[in-house]
Amino acid sequence: MLHVKDFKHTDKPASIIDPPPAADLGKGTVDYLPVFQAAKKANIKHYFVEQEDFAGPPLEALKVDVDYMRDMKI
Repeated sequence: MLHVKDFKHTDKPASIIDPPPAADLGKGTVDYLPVFQAAKKANIKHYFVEQEDFAGPPLEALKVDVDYMRDMKI
């Protein structure tokens, strides 16, 4: 299983106590292509997307996340 989330760019250092703001998958700073390639080699079957904050309606953010995962062939 793999836990997937993305983060907006921020100039301040991130920490566990004060993480950067959440972003829709593919709209943030994490490059998931190498992660997903390694996960495929490791036979990862389940991916869980997490997003705490939304710029718009949550269901629209969910569609962005699903489309991103589909475009990555996950």
